[in-house]
Amino acid sequence: MELAWKWGTATARQCLVHRLGVVGGTTVDHDGLSGLGTLRTDMRRRVRARWPGLRPVPAQRP
Repeated sequence: MELAWKWGTATARQCLVHRLGVVGGTTVDHDGLSGLGTLRTDMRRRVRARWPGLRPVPAQRP
């Protein structure tokens, strides 16, 4: 039985940017998580600036 998670063709950087976006969506309406939202925004901006050619993760996994 194999339990490994597979992203298919997405790179680790693409996954990171994707996950930072998901965190942003969950912290938007929570005052207690505003610091996390700010950290997430800064991290995502820096990753995108460092690797501007990153594409979004595929909508469907192969």
